[in-house]
Amino acid sequence: MDSADDIGDILFICGRNTSRSKLAEAFALSSGLSASSCGLTITEAEITASSTTINPRAITALSSNYSINIPLPAPRSIDALLNQQSYDHVILLCDCLQPSDSNKVLQLSRKNSYEIWNIVKPSHTKNGFEVACKQIRGEMGKLGWL
Repeated sequence: MDSADDIGDILFICGRNTSRSKLAEAFALSSGLSASSCGLTITEAEITASSTTINPRAITALSSNYSINIPLPAPRSIDALLNQQSYDHVILLCDCLQPSDSNKVLQLSRKNSYEIWNIVKPSHTKNGFEVACKQIRGEMGKLGWL
């Protein structure tokens, strides 16, 4: 695995920042990497109004299958990160990017680019969280991050 300093800061983006992006963030953090996550389609108002939380099935998949029990920050929107920090790696974990969102995503990237991993939506299949974890770990492994 490359050192955390060589890899730099990672941002994982998904639709609502409650499952896939949190899984990826947890795997990265548990490997000693600098990582954050945010949601592309959720607004700060929704987060505040509905007390949006991390999907409990994501937490269970991490703890029971990978013994990862680290505290993760509450979901947040991409708007909360704009003009705050930029990242060396920006990774979209779903196909939720709309043309109008591209500029926001690119603003967060130091390299003015991003990757798309298209991780399965965990809630849509019986073993979705396990499948999503394997896909995320596979992508991270290809990059030498695990």
